[in-house]
Amino acid sequence: DMATSFDKNPVTNDLVSKSDVSAVKESMKNILLTDKGSRVFRPNFGGNIRAYLFENKYDPVLNSVIEESVINTINTYEPRAVIESVECVSSMDDNYIYITIHFYVQNLAELQTTTLTMEKIR
Repeated sequence: DMATSFDKNPVTNDLVSKSDVSAVKESMKNILLTDKGSRVFRPNFGGNIRAYLFENKYDPVLNSVIEESVINTINTYEPRAVIESVECVSSMDDNYIYITIHFYVQNLAELQTTTLTMEKIR
């Protein structure tokens, strides 16, 4: 996978690539932050997680909805990841959502963790 920073390798002058766990983490982040309808010819692609930042009132079920959405999205679009659990902490008053994903990369035995932080700018 290509790194989204588009940095160049100083030796080969090629784009820096990511592999294994770092590639899967980057892919999950990109998938979840992609808004549905933003990809040409793939209108259902993406996690659409940003939409939850703009919920007008706090709903105690919101974290469960976000967790379920993350699990479904990753299971659909990132076959290299096997989700163990997802934890969501949000505060509509402080305008943030923290999503922690515990997962395994296929063919690797070690449990991995990645956290996605989203904040609404006032």
